[in-house]
Amino acid sequence: MVKAIDFAVRDSAGGLVRGSVAGDGSNFVQLGAGEEISLNLARESVAGFVQTAATLSSP
Repeated sequence: MVKAIDFAVRDSAGGLVRGSVAGDGSNFVQLGAGEEISLNLARESVAGFVQTAATLSSP
């Protein structure tokens, strides 16, 4: 049985959005530029992750 994964996303202005995904591998969380995500799970529970795009910033 796969448990849901709770998450929180904070944007660059400090806004916070909370949500949940099924945890069965068929869901994803899309983030925008400047957003950070926190996942409510143990480090040992993460088998891997994929970053599909990168944001470049200038100094």
